[in-house]
Parts: sequence; structure tokens; C-alpha cells
Amino acid sequence: MNFLNYQFKKFFRSYTFIPPYITHIIWICIFYFYSNQNILSSYAASAIILFFISSWITFIIFDLEGNNEKHLLFIQLNSKIKFLNLKIFFSFISSIPLIIISFLFPIVTYRFSEAITFRYAFLSIYLHIVVVILGVILGSLIRIQTILSRKYSWLLLVLLTLLSIIKFILVNNQHILKYVLIIVPSVGEFLNYFNQPIAKLWCFDFLILNTNIAVYIVITLILINLIFKYSENH
Repeated sequence: MNFLNYQFKKFFRSYTFIPPYITHIIWICIFYFYSNQNILSSYAASAIILFFISSWITFIIFDLEGNNEKHLLFIQLNSKIKFLNLKIFFSFISSIPLIIISFLFPIVTYRFSEAITFRYAFLSIYLHIVVVILGVILGSLIRIQTILSRKYSWLLLVLLTLLSIIKFILVNNQHILKYVLIIVPSVGEFLNYFNQPIAKLWCFDFLILNTNIAVYIVITLILINLIFKYSENH
């Protein structure tokens, strides 16, 4: 808890949170300029930018400390892996205000064509949480590697973010890409289900997709821990 408090103070005192937060708020205001929008498809579309923003925030949080300060924190926490996983967790909770904004803004400004029910609310919140988790995971995976410079890490992040959105389209056209793009989360395919009738969200295919996403998260977290442990020991 002390480490999370320290991260919170350092993050907000650095003012580095302002660009991603402002970018997201502007996007939400522009996107919901018109009223009478469909609930789930609107949330799915607005969540696309949240996927990138959560990765951006993760990059910022991993860059809060210099090498000397980072190694002092290793000693204080008595674990490099604990440091890593607390960073990942803090990256997620730092995106929670954006989830709240994304969810509440169209409701309080009456942007939807119908009243939001509990079922719609549950699915919408679930949608945003999954997207943010995937954004944090992808951002963490790219940021902990030590091969690419900071500039090229940003370029890789943008590339993989775009591939995550269009992956299901590419795979449908070239099935072999399913194996080539295995490192990329299926964000676009996941969001595409929310553009369909709500009954589609209770089908077996959507359950399988969510199971695959859960497996992807677990495996990628293990991979992140292994890469970080190796890179910090060499």
C-alpha cells in the first residue's frame, strides 16, 4: 500500500497524466456530440481510444523512476517481481477514472436513444474493464523490453494497437495470420460483438472469445514477469 501511495503521488505530481487524460476527455466529448446513439455500439467505439490511452498511461507509469530510484525500490520491496506487478496494478487503477468518464458521460448528457438498463450497464462496464486490462498488458509487455529505444517502443505500441483493432479482419482474410499475430490481443473482435444485437453477447462464440482473452492475459502476464526478471538480472 505504501508503494501504491508513493506511485500515486509521483504520478500526479509529475503532471504526466494530463496529456492522456485530456486526450481521452476530448475524444469522448467529440464522439458524443450527437444524441440518439446506440448504447453498446457507442461504448465499443469509444473504448477503442481507451485501449490506446491505457497503454499510454502504462508507459508513463513505468517511466516514473530512473534506474537508481528503481533499484532502491527493488530493495525496499525486497522483490523485483513485486515491483513489476504493483506497477501493472497501478497502471490499471490509474485508468479507472477514464472508465468512469467513458461510462457516465453519455448517460448524464442523454446521448443514448434509450434508457440504460442494468444489463446494458453491466456489459458496458465489463467492456471497458477488459479493454483497459488488455491495454495495460500490451503497454507493460512493450515497455519492459530493453532491446528497442523509447522512440521505437512508442512506434511499436502504435503498430500493435492498430493490429489489435484490425486483427480479426486480417485473420478472416489470411487465416495463417492467426498464428503470426498471436502476441496481439483480439480487441477488435471483442469490441465487434458489441455492434451486434445484445442476444449475440450470450452466445457460445462470445464465451469462447472471452475465455481466450482470459488465457491471453494470464500467459502474457507470466511472459512479462519472465522477461522483466531476465532483463533486470542481466
